[in-house]
Amino acid sequence: MTKSKHRYWTLVFMVPTVLLIVVAWNSQWVETYVCTTSGQCNKHKDIYFRRLHHWKEIYFSNTEHSPSKSLSSSFGHVRNETDLIIVFFAVPKTGSRSVSNPFNMLYTSTDRMYQIVPAEDRVSSESLTSYLTKMPPATFVRGHFPIVNLPRNYVPISVLRDPLERFISEFNFVKHGDGQIGTERIKIHDQPEFELSIDECVRRKGLFCSRESVATYTLKFFCGYDPKCAVANEWTYKQAVDNVEDKFLMVGITEDLNSTMELIEILLPNMSKGVVSIYHEKQKLKRGTYITHRTENPSPRIRARLRKMMYWEYKFYHHVKMKFSSLKKQFGLPER
Repeated sequence: MTKSKHRYWTLVFMVPTVLLIVVAWNSQWVETYVCTTSGQCNKHKDIYFRRLHHWKEIYFSNTEHSPSKSLSSSFGHVRNETDLIIVFFAVPKTGSRSVSNPFNMLYTSTDRMYQIVPAEDRVSSESLTSYLTKMPPATFVRGHFPIVNLPRNYVPISVLRDPLERFISEFNFVKHGDGQIGTERIKIHDQPEFELSIDECVRRKGLFCSRESVATYTLKFFCGYDPKCAVANEWTYKQAVDNVEDKFLMVGITEDLNSTMELIEILLPNMSKGVVSIYHEKQKLKRGTYITHRTENPSPRIRARLRKMMYWEYKFYHHVKMKFSSLKKQFGLPER
């Protein structure tokens, strides 16, 4: 057989063989995918699919390619504009008055506006969004309400506190009031559970101390108005985490309010210049009025029970605390 004929027959046999291999390869991918999603994969093909998934994870672990790193992420990005609207999504008993009052002092001494959202405008996502989007430029607006979608010139900030310590603080605040807000101004003060101790409230499953209340109290502020946000689970946690990444400029930590204020001034240099000095100088006298008149603490057993109920709360708190720590390092702030 001549060389030319040999090459001819080689090609005749090779081309169909290659085509069969390609078809088989593609069929295996299709079969593997279907098999995997139906949960009936054989061992060989399941491993093959997992290898593909592993390669995908390696490729996307680079932040340049990662689909989990949102291009719209606003967390920790300096905003130099002078006409921003700062929206403080204040979680109760996290030091929100200590954070917002310096802005009140700063803004009322200038032509800027300081605003507190009325209760009737916080009842739904629609009513809150409608209220907020009417704010003029260069405004600081605060209130106890969950996150909502806002235009880019709105800058959401917030503060988190250790979930159990926050709960204890709020229980005592509602029951006894503090130097600035008396119990007559606290709507839920007359509820039966506030005649009990914290231990009794938890044991009797009072509304304020129930699993349903404490398990997602903080998460709901960061998850949003969706009814599903009231359920403590991975979906609620992930929704809250995504919102922190995509919507918030920063989330501070109550246990380190000094750094929280410094980061706000760093990230909003033209909207918050001077708040740190006001916080340290003029707020020292006022901060004492935020302390509750009496403090009751739960027993170690009830503490452990509450912490267990707050599993997702703590997971979220530690996630945000880690981001806060990274932000401090990024801008050269010392550990405190």
